[in-house]
Amino acid sequence: MSKERSIFDIRAYGPSVISGKVVPSHAARSKSEQLTDNTTAPEYYDIQMVFPDAGVYQVEVVMAFSKAPDWVEFPLVGPEPNYEGFLLPEFPLTVVANPVELSHKATVNVSNENRRCGNEDLLETSAASAMTNGRWRVSENLRERLSVSPQNISLVSYERGLNSLGITMTYEYQSCKLPPVQAIKETLKDSRVKDWHLLFIGDSNMLAQRNLFRAWQGESNGPHSNATYITTFYGLGKQLPQIREELAAFKKNASAETEFFVLFNAGLHDLGNLCSHGSAGNRYNNGDTRPCVTVYREYMAQFIELVKDFSPKLAVLETTTAGWPKWGNFGFAWPPSKGQPLPLHPSGCQAFNEIAWQEAAKADIPVMDAYWLTVPRPDHREVDNEQMVSKHMVHVGTESYSVLLRKWISLIKIAVENDKPVM
Repeated sequence: MSKERSIFDIRAYGPSVISGKVVPSHAARSKSEQLTDNTTAPEYYDIQMVFPDAGVYQVEVVMAFSKAPDWVEFPLVGPEPNYEGFLLPEFPLTVVANPVELSHKATVNVSNENRRCGNEDLLETSAASAMTNGRWRVSENLRERLSVSPQNISLVSYERGLNSLGITMTYEYQSCKLPPVQAIKETLKDSRVKDWHLLFIGDSNMLAQRNLFRAWQGESNGPHSNATYITTFYGLGKQLPQIREELAAFKKNASAETEFFVLFNAGLHDLGNLCSHGSAGNRYNNGDTRPCVTVYREYMAQFIELVKDFSPKLAVLETTTAGWPKWGNFGFAWPPSKGQPLPLHPSGCQAFNEIAWQEAAKADIPVMDAYWLTVPRPDHREVDNEQMVSKHMVHVGTESYSVLLRKWISLIKIAVENDKPVM
């Protein structure tokens, strides 16, 4: 029997832009509601959100799907529910984060603000730890000092958020400093990089990170390392044998000095192919009728083991970005007759990330976040001249790729300096 629940989108705008969780409540709302352990109050939900910076926030909670089947029901036999997307009554809600309550944490942060981020900051301890480790902090309101003229409007400015919201943001950790782009480029001038071979294994978001790495490296006068992309475009059911062959070839042809660094992910294509009606023809699972989450767990376990057997200097699993965010995503024309069916929603990515994180933990593979980095920023997606719906829904923006790549190069630098793998 299907267990229905509601799925929400949640976001807060203020000194920083953050996301959170809306979860079934475990608190009784009246004397008649005597809840036992592991039970929830019907129709009640709790908001879980941490406000990192003092100031005034506007909190939005949006009903995405009011009657969503449990993930173990997918792929569904019947119709898939479509995105609803209406703001709940009494929202947006104004919340004031008291500077007095945040003063102790602020003191700690100031004392650590120049500390370089280490493994303890860049790698996650749970599937949700990144929700509070960092945030997108509003750095400037351009409309307060600029008058935008047609001559200043460009594709590059849209990519950087200058011609869209009129507000710029920087991603900052709570207790450390992520190296800026220029510092990362200096790292790439190290003489040792000639022996590095970086492997980016994943979907088109991973390809964008590889391409950005090549662009940064191309601006360096130092020696260049290899940076190779291996696709998971058709999902792990089809791609695992090819990935295995490519890794074996790299290992066979590598020199004795070569050091491999592997950043890998699989999520968006597997979520679509294994769970949705629209991609049923791309399942490549030999007619397996088990729940898609069960099949994905098996594929991820094989994928992780494959990468671990490759024995790189460093291997890190990157969580799946927040795909298909409809609320707050703008700048393109959504066909009014077309719905957005579940599972194509960030909550599906979150469910798959929890599975991936569990499997990585079993194999002692470290995890770097991409989901909680991207879920607060549906406004910051790929921009192109055609403004294609598909790209807006699954590709994040250049600022997010920059943060991800700065985290990845920082982890590589730490591994090289320690002269031992993190895994």
